[in-house]
Amino acid sequence: SIYSAITLYEGGYSNILIAIDQNVSDNNSLEIITAIQKAFKKCSELLYQTTGLYFRSVTILIPNHWKLDMDQQQAHTENIQEAAIHVGSEGIYDSQPWTVQPGGCGEPGLYIHLTPQLLLGKACHWSKLPIDNLLVRE
Repeated sequence: SIYSAITLYEGGYSNILIAIDQNVSDNNSLEIITAIQKAFKKCSELLYQTTGLYFRSVTILIPNHWKLDMDQQQAHTENIQEAAIHVGSEGIYDSQPWTVQPGGCGEPGLYIHLTPQLLLGKACHWSKLPIDNLLVRE
């Protein structure tokens, strides 16, 4: 399971990998990264309020072709196949977040799929919930 890399230590989840698909354009690259950071900060706060747990460390894997003027490190072993969250084009549920779930109810899914449109607030929301609530739900 891809979740085997995620660890829980003293109430904080570590080693959470978010991977942005190579097919995502770099037109809004900085905005997408900022939206991911804000969404996961809010999600961590909500998770802490409801469960006492939070996100200790989150890594964002960006496409090779993105050229950003920010502090970034080269990926060593991280890849999209190991990511708990994928950011990519619209899928079978348009811009809705969804979990690839081959197992039964209550079993961990393979990964959560998000779209840049949802993160940037440009998607038609089928739900009135903010992104942090949607993430906790998934």
